[in-house]
Amino acid sequence: MRQLFMLIGGIWLIGSSSGKLLAHGIPIDLLANSVTNRLFVIEGFELGELVLNPGIEISTSSPGLGVSFTANGIVAGTAFQFEVTQELLYWDGTGAAMPATDLLVFNPAFTDYYSVNAASGEQTGMNWATYPGGPSWDAHGLYQLVSLEASAGIYGLAVRVSAAGYDPTKPFLIPLLYDPNSQWSASEIGEGIEVLQDAIDVPFSADFDTDADVDGLDFLAWQRGFGPVSTSTLPSEGDADFDSDVDRFDFEYWESEFGLPIVSSFAKAITVPEPSASLLAFVGAMNLGCLCRSRWNDRHSTTCNRKQQEN
Repeated sequence: MRQLFMLIGGIWLIGSSSGKLLAHGIPIDLLANSVTNRLFVIEGFELGELVLNPGIEISTSSPGLGVSFTANGIVAGTAFQFEVTQELLYWDGTGAAMPATDLLVFNPAFTDYYSVNAASGEQTGMNWATYPGGPSWDAHGLYQLVSLEASAGIYGLAVRVSAAGYDPTKPFLIPLLYDPNSQWSASEIGEGIEVLQDAIDVPFSADFDTDADVDGLDFLAWQRGFGPVSTSTLPSEGDADFDSDVDRFDFEYWESEFGLPIVSSFAKAITVPEPSASLLAFVGAMNLGCLCRSRWNDRHSTTCNRKQQEN
C-alpha cells in the first residue's frame, strides 16, 4: 500500500508539473434513464490523445466523467464508480492486435488505480468522484502507458460507470490515441476506433420482444422506435445497447445477431463473419417493400393530382 501511494504521489507531481492535468477537454456526459433508472452516456466524446513528456511518461487526462445537462436525472450527491469490464484493447494501424504494455488508470483523487493489459479481466470498485448537482461538472483522472517504448496505435478501455441506486451504464469504449509521428489520418483513426468498439463485450441483445430469438419482429420493433433521442427509451422499443435511444448502433446489434448465435467480442473484431444468406434475403425483402411502398405513394400522389386538375 505504501508503494502504491508513493507511485501515485510521484505521478501527481509529474502530471501537475507537465500541465497535463490542467487541460481536461470534453468529458463523457452521464445521464439517467427516467423510466429504467439506468445510467447511460452520450458517446462521441473527445478522443483522448496520449502524449510523451520526454523521459517522464506517456499520459493524458482526457476524457473524464461529467454532467452538462441540468435535467440529467441524477441525484446530487451520487458517488460514481469507474469499472473496467475486460482486457486492454489495441489497434496497431491495420487491425485489432495484442498490446505489449500495461495501461494505468488513476482516479481524480489519485487514491486508487487499475492496471489494464492484454490478459486482465473485469476490475470493479474504483471510486471516481461524487456529483455535487447542477450542470457543468466534471472529474478527470489520468491514463498512463507504463512503457516509454510503447507502440503507436489506439489503446481502448472497455468501461462502465455505476452508482448506488442506479443500474450501471452499458460497457463503452474510451479510445486513447498514441500517434507521436502523426502517421494516421482522421479517417484511419475513425476506422481504428470502430474496430475497438466492435471488440467490446456488451451483454445486451437485440431480442426486443423477448421471445428468445432475433428475427424480423425485432427489426420491426427497432424500426418503430427509431427516431429522436429520448432519455426514457425502453429495450422493447429497439434500444439494444441500453443507451436510451434507438439508432444505427441498435440496428447493428440486430444485424449481428439475426439468425446467429451471439459471438464473443474480440474474436469478432479480428475475424468478421460474412452476413448470412437469410439476413441478406430479409434485408433485401425489407428494402424491396420500402421501395414498392415508395413507388405506390408516388403513383397514388400523381393520380390524386391528375384528378384534382381534371376537376
